Amino acid sequence: MTPISGSANSRLTTELRKASGLPSFCSGTVLVLEAYFDESCSSLDQRPILVLGGYIAPYEQWVDFSQGWLSVLKNYRVPYFHATELPSRHSRLFRHLSNDQKRSMVEDLVAVIGRHVNMGVAIVMNPDDWRLSTTDTFRCRHGSAYGICMELVLMLASVMLRKPGQEPERVSVFLEDGHKNAGDAILRASNYKADTEPVEAPPGAKIHEWLDDLARTRFMRIGGIGLFPKTTTIPLQAADLYTYLVSNLLRPTGHYIFQDCLSKLAGTKPHWYSAWNSQKVKLLVSLIEQGQEVEAGQQQQAWRLCGAIRALGLKAYSIPGGLAIDGRGRKVSVSEEKWREIFEVNGFPAPEMK
Repeated sequence: MTPISGSANSRLTTELRKASGLPSFCSGTVLVLEAYFDESCSSLDQRPILVLGGYIAPYEQWVDFSQGWLSVLKNYRVPYFHATELPSRHSRLFRHLSNDQKRSMVEDLVAVIGRHVNMGVAIVMNPDDWRLSTTDTFRCRHGSAYGICMELVLMLASVMLRKPGQEPERVSVFLEDGHKNAGDAILRASNYKADTEPVEAPPGAKIHEWLDDLARTRFMRIGGIGLFPKTTTIPLQAADLYTYLVSNLLRPTGHYIFQDCLSKLAGTKPHWYSAWNSQKVKLLVSLIEQGQEVEAGQQQQAWRLCGAIRALGLKAYSIPGGLAIDGRGRKVSVSEEKWREIFEVNGFPAPEMK
């Protein structure tokens, strides 16, 4: 056997990275997500289904995954995988395959997923439940059903990735482009990213925190965010298969091609999905509204406190869960009693005077 030189091996690795379809700047852990929306009302309760889900794995595992996935597709003479087309006898993509061959291909693809991904996560919701439980104004602020499912799936992934005693993991998030609400999903992911970053204050200001903001201390953090085509981004095709299999759980009968595939996947790696019925959606909306009221009250208190501190000649900044005070080069004549009173009257414990 002729050994591969360092430069040749580097070129091979570069080609495999390109073949995955993921951006070259990407590194660390990657979550790829696909949305499956069935408007045919073929579910058990004869209502539309929205499934947003996908897989989590380190970038290098995605590169190896893509090599295995493409090898399977090549064996069956298929350029890319799209689950919804597979059962149809009229799909140009798969019409050269018999049902047995299709079944065999899916089993081979499931095996590739089992070898290379770390876990699967998915959220299931009826878009009508979200629409009927919210107002237009509420949706303008908190997004479409697709957008809220994005936030929920990120929180689910965060819970599954949490490691006690360790810093939250940073994960890049990539979705399939083309969905009419894909921009909303990207916006929600960006909002989640902003809400989970560590608190920062202007240089020189000392941070005083009073609230334990779990989102910033324990939740998964976001790296890159982007939209990519499924036909050329191989990991998204695995997410496509997973979301379709989850949607099959909600149908009276599934196609023979996909029979037991989800069970086989769950037998190799953890697969988590959370279904949100109308009752859970209403509870979620109620909790969001309550959270808004609490947040608004705390923000007003923080602003009043900032004003009182600035009146003493100090610089003060409101930050999530606390306050940042910059007293450099400033002498303030105020008693400790007055200092405590300024804070306590605004609903916050007073830090030590320094």
